[in-house]
Amino acid sequence: MKIPIFPFHILLPEAHVQAPTEGSVILAGLLLKLGGYGFLRLVIPIAPSAMLFFSPLFLVLCVCGIICCSMSAVVQLDLKRLIAYSSVAHMNLVVLGIFSFNLQGVQGAIFFNVSPRYCF
Repeated sequence: MKIPIFPFHILLPEAHVQAPTEGSVILAGLLLKLGGYGFLRLVIPIAPSAMLFFSPLFLVLCVCGIICCSMSAVVQLDLKRLIAYSSVAHMNLVVLGIFSFNLQGVQGAIFFNVSPRYCF
């Protein structure tokens, strides 16, 4: 599973901390977003009935992920770990929009997935 949804992202903060800064930026800025693109481009056209069947599970996982990862990000002192937890929370918000199955949710997920989050 490439997209960082709450219980499946256990190694992501460690990957950010141990990676060099350039690798961490590429991981947060590009690679994590490919999971959202995969949901939109591959999973919805291939298995729409499975998406409808598993949508309550994913909605609960995403809401729990947004809350837990945001609370974990608030207390972090390491910048890379903060970026890792906030990336997971943002991607949970994207998946929440995808699984809303309405036009505004999917368009918001696409916009949120391609728009830059961090302005330095």
